[in-house]
Order: sequence, then structure tokens, then C-alpha cells
Amino acid sequence: MLRFFLCACFLIKTLQIKAQDHTIPDYQNLKTYTYDSLQNAFKSSVHTEPKLGKVYANAYYKKALTQNDIKETYLGAHQYALVYKTLGQKDSALYFINIALKQAEIAKDHQQYASSLFLKGNIYYSATNYIKAIANYTSAYDIIKKDNDSIKLAVITNSIALIKNQIGETKQALDLIKNNLLFYDKLREKNDPRFREGNYINTLLNLSNTYTNLAEDYQQHKVAYLDSATTYCLKGITNSLNSNDNEAHCIFLTLQGIINQKKGNLKKSIAELTNVEQKVKELNIIKELPYVYFYQGKNYFLQHDIDNALPYFLKVDSIVQKDKINSMFLQENYILLIKCFEQKSDTDKLLHYLKIFKNIATQNDEIIRKSSQSIYNKYDVPSFTAKIELLTQDATLEKERTLFLKKISFFLIGIIILGILYYLRLKQKYKRRFETILKELNSTTKKITGKTVKEIVLPKSKEYKISDENIQKILDGLALFENEKMFLQQKCSINFLAKEINTNATYLSKTLQSHKGKKFVQYITDLRINYALVQLKENKKFRAYDIKSIASELGFNTAESFSKSFKKQTGIYPSFYIKKLNLLDD
Repeated sequence: MLRFFLCACFLIKTLQIKAQDHTIPDYQNLKTYTYDSLQNAFKSSVHTEPKLGKVYANAYYKKALTQNDIKETYLGAHQYALVYKTLGQKDSALYFINIALKQAEIAKDHQQYASSLFLKGNIYYSATNYIKAIANYTSAYDIIKKDNDSIKLAVITNSIALIKNQIGETKQALDLIKNNLLFYDKLREKNDPRFREGNYINTLLNLSNTYTNLAEDYQQHKVAYLDSATTYCLKGITNSLNSNDNEAHCIFLTLQGIINQKKGNLKKSIAELTNVEQKVKELNIIKELPYVYFYQGKNYFLQHDIDNALPYFLKVDSIVQKDKINSMFLQENYILLIKCFEQKSDTDKLLHYLKIFKNIATQNDEIIRKSSQSIYNKYDVPSFTAKIELLTQDATLEKERTLFLKKISFFLIGIIILGILYYLRLKQKYKRRFETILKELNSTTKKITGKTVKEIVLPKSKEYKISDENIQKILDGLALFENEKMFLQQKCSINFLAKEINTNATYLSKTLQSHKGKKFVQYITDLRINYALVQLKENKKFRAYDIKSIASELGFNTAESFSKSFKKQTGIYPSFYIKKLNLLDD
């Protein structure tokens, strides 16, 4: 749940919508404004008064279209996308960011193109589509890396670390964030004008949150990780207070209450969250309230005080429904609501929140479902849904409602049990394949394929009219080709290889089929995957690359083609293989 708290609250100061008594100007009155004036007005209002910001973005964009100015058009579309993202209107935000990207690409403005890619990643991140978010972040990172813009790279790295935190890759997230903090510390020491206190505060928040997540993931180090989380949280409280960043200050105070809850200091956590609740209301930070309420309710729930816990959980639900907050991140709130009403024997309310919980579960994408597995295990979801099913046997309930409840319970239990069984079975299968691969890697054989490790030699066909001398020349050429690892080149086609070993494609193809037992594409793919298995096992630096970079190093055109080939040959995905190797190193 804490991972999801940060997803919604991180950088909340850039997302808040505060009520102001400013009059919305008429579009006709803005026609005479310069681009700079409209842009300044937009920047000052987009986060605090997005509806006003939308008016300025509209005037900017229409002015650019009227004047047929391509640069101002994509800058205006970028503004439009940003304000729609702030308003929580994902589809409109994506529509305009795609316009910005297309126009920036036409104008060959790669810096603006990278900026719009990053914003597109933020739009997907806000919508909890982590797969598309990380794809856009990575593309933006690759472009900005060429310009060596360390400031922008640090911002993107921080966003990537956030996603890694959500999906359980906490140690990788920790390394990224610690490097960012070191980078910002150096900027501050040198009084570098590029230093921004907001970036530094965001990094402290991300770091404290990561340590808190690590405490949950690695219980044996819980105390040490929570101590580290406290250290950076207190530092963030001080820095946000000194910089008058009230919104970030409230988030740190909320996180402090969460950390104390994890430590078991429930009374202290209650006092801290009560204080935060008052500050949040004073500052009108609406989007943080559900999380303050949830953790406050959880404090009472952990004390078995259902009467005090329940009102807080109900407040969370009320805000979620009213403000259309992305409620999939609050599924634990609905689990606890169900448990509360189960203890109160209120079947109607129990069924109501069970339905909401089920809807959330079906909406979540694959990454979020995996991240939620700890919640399912923690609360023994199959067990309490089984208890719900028993309630359907109550003779006092109407027959129609009983049937409805049974269907819901069976459906939920079936989905959860099948999901867990599938997950466990797949995990065991991958584990066995991983162990088999390591054994094969440690052996003296040449290949890692499973059934055999010897080269396959097929009998010559009657039409195979190549002299023994030519065959030996081709085989010698292939040996040199493999030793020099030329198969890692992306331009490695059959014609390329034939030219390298002074033969033709037909002779080469027939020799590969007769002496290697495979076609050219499979031959190259096997060499690359075998090389990847050894390199990933022995080279930690290579292992630290993302999948896209590893695929490129191996000669694959895309990360998808690499992952598919790796899975086909080894039976596991490269991400799983890397994760298990890292665990062995730990």
C-alpha cells in the first residue's frame, strides 16, 4: 500500500488544484497577448488553477495555428497536454502530447521531442500504466543522454525509480535514487545555479519511501531500513520547512506517521497523522487526504478498535467516489472495510464493498496485480472471501440476494486461487529452469539448450554437392566468426556472414543445416542467447543495464525480440534470470 501512497502523493505540490477567486479571461481579450505573456500566465496557473491555465493554453495554441507557426504549435500542444494531465483527463492529455511529438519531430527539435516524451510518460504514470510510462521515460532518457544534460537525466531517473518502487524492484530503485541524491548534494556544495531545492526534496521523499518499502520486502533488515527511512524523512521535513514548501512538508509528515506505524509506534503515528490532517485541510491539499485517513484508520484497526477505524475508511471511500481518484491504489482500504463489516456482521455493506474491491482488481494491469500480491497474502484474501461465501447460507437472507452473494464469492475465490496457483507454479517452473541453466553454465559443454549439448551433424542429402574442402573452409570460418563474437553485430545477415568467410549464402545455409542442425536465424539467435547467459552471470555491470540496452548490445533490434528469443531457448524471461542472479550475489 505504501508504494501506492507515493505514486499518488509524490510531487503532489505540482498537482494541487486550489480554489482561487480569479476571473477567467475571455479568449477575445487574450488575442493581443504575446507568446511570452501567455506562457508566463500559463506557468503561474497550470498547477494551482488548471482551469485558468487551460484558457491560456487554448489562447497560445490557437494563436500558433492561426499564424501557422510550427514551433509555437507544438509548444502550445505541450501546454495543453500538461494542463489536461493536471486535470486528470488522460485521453485529452494524450491527444495533445501526440500532436506536440509529431510537430516537434517534423521540426527536428529533439530537445522538445524528449521533453514531450517525458510528459507522455508522466501522463501514463498518473494513469498507472507503468509499462507505457517506462517506455516513454526510456526513450526520453536516450535522447537527453546524447546532450549530456545531467539535470534532465536526474529527473527522468527519479521517475524511473518511482516505477521500480511500485513493481517491487526496490533495491534497483534505491541505487538510482542514492545516485541522484549524491548528484544534487554536489550541485549544492558547488552553488551550481542549476540546483533546484524542489528536485532535492523530491529525491529525499523518494529515498525515504524506498527504505520504508525495503523494510516490508526484507523483514530481516526491517529495523535498519526503517531507521534509514526516518533519517531521510526528518531531513526532508527540515528542508521542506526551510524552503516554505508546505505541501511537500505535509507529505513528509504523512510519511513520518506511516514509518512510525511500521515500527509499531501506533499512538505516536495517530498523533502525527492527526496533526497532518489539520495542516492538509488548511492548505486544501485534497488529494493527500485519502491517504492520511487510510493510515489513521489502519492505526485503529491494528489496535482492534473497529469503531474508530471504520469512519476513516469510509471517508477514504467517500473522497474516492466523489473526486474520481484512481481507486485501484486504495484496494487495501476496501479489504479493511470488508473485514470491519464482517466483524460487525453487516452483510449488505460487506457485499457493497466487496463489489468495489472486485472491480478494482479486474481493472488493474499485470504489473499492479503483481505489486498487490503482498496485500493478498497479508490479509489472506482467499480465506476471508470463503467466510463471505458462508454468509450466503444465512436463512434470514432473501433467496435472490443469497444467490448473488454466492456468485460473487465463488468468482472472487476462484480468480484469486487460480491466480495464486498459476503464479506459484510459474515461479517454481522458472526457478527450476534457472537452476538447470546455472548447472549447464558451470559444465564444460558448449551449449545450453536442455536436451543435448553436442553439435548436431545431419547426413548429407543427395543434392548436397559441396566439396569437403569447401565445407571445412566454411566450418573454419564459422569457428572464427564465433570466437570473435561477430554475431553481436546488428547487421549480421546471412549474406554478411557468407561474405566474411568467402563463400555464398547457399553453401553457408546448407552447411549450417547439415553440420549445425539449424537455419541461419536460429544459429545466430542461439549464439547471442548463449553469450547473454554467460555474460549476465559473470558481468555485474552488464547485468545492471535495462533490457532494451542488453538487447541492443547482443545485436537484437528490439527488447521484445530479445525477451521472446531468451524465453524460447531457456524457458524463462531475462528479467527473471537477472533478478535471480542478483539475489545470489546478495
